[in-house]
Amino acid sequence: MAYASTGFKMVFDGGAVGAAPGNIKNVYHYATNDDAPTIEGAGYFNSESGKLAAGDAIVVSGDNDGTPFLKDYLVTANTGGVVTVKPGSQGFSASATLDFGSINAQTGAELTIAVPGAAAGDAVAIAAPAAIEAGLAVFGYVSAANTVTVRCVNPTAGAINPASASYRATVLKA
Repeated sequence: MAYASTGFKMVFDGGAVGAAPGNIKNVYHYATNDDAPTIEGAGYFNSESGKLAAGDAIVVSGDNDGTPFLKDYLVTANTGGVVTVKPGSQGFSASATLDFGSINAQTGAELTIAVPGAAAGDAVAIAAPAAIEAGLAVFGYVSAANTVTVRCVNPTAGAINPASASYRATVLKA
């Protein structure tokens, strides 16, 4: 297989946070059928060189048609369109079915997912269902040891009642 941009999505925009190399700036998620040695090969993420910067993290759900794995990578350099990554920690991940109920206009609702190993200060990426209702935004943070809080926000002018669905929380150690 080869890199496919359809599986690449930003899940956290860190802005100016992490200005020094090695600090996580932005977090991306990438889903693929490729295995880890392919992903770790030279130039795998070069087609995303316009988005990636040193210090960004990429959480990969890989080998989805074989023996699935979850692994994070740190972008160590992006020079002249050549993106260099190194494997990071394995991170922690867990899923739960969440039913937020009706969310009023310009408000939000929170539910939790138990993620063993999660600690305050860790970075969190939330994988929402593919069919999340238009207008909603989903974020996550570690709210207590081993607990990720998922916040579903409705910035629209009307109430939205998202369907009950499975959400995955992936935690990258700080």
